[in-house]
Amino acid sequence: MTVYRLTRRKYAYDLTGSGGRHAGGRCNRKGTPVIYAAQHASLALTEVLVHLELSEVPPDYVLVTIEIPDDVPVRRVTPEEALAVSANPPVPVFLVPSVVVPQELNVVMYPQAAGFKAKVINVEPFRIDERLLGLGKGQ
Repeated sequence: MTVYRLTRRKYAYDLTGSGGRHAGGRCNRKGTPVIYAAQHASLALTEVLVHLELSEVPPDYVLVTIEIPDDVPVRRVTPEEALAVSANPPVPVFLVPSVVVPQELNVVMYPQAAGFKAKVINVEPFRIDERLLGLGKGQ
């Protein structure tokens, strides 16, 4: 499975879930290693946009493409189910409906879970189009 993540350049190759150690999220409690990604690059962008203020858009965003091998166990769950087992997940990857676009899935990876494997296969610069932030002239 190929998944996508938008992040700052310095975190592009970090597949340890270090961000979850510093902050809790919808599918993890603070201190739990986790990597949030999406099945589509457009959903990864949407998930980032809902958390940003106009003044917070960093210039060093990159789109990270991650490959999860087919033999890695995956389970589709609700965010509440993922959160409940995040400290000791039974599988390393959960598919969780997005709050922003409920018809699409976020990919929540727990690197501490048995059987976790993933590889960064591409990192490319990503500029957020100013029109998405209300800064463009609406072309």
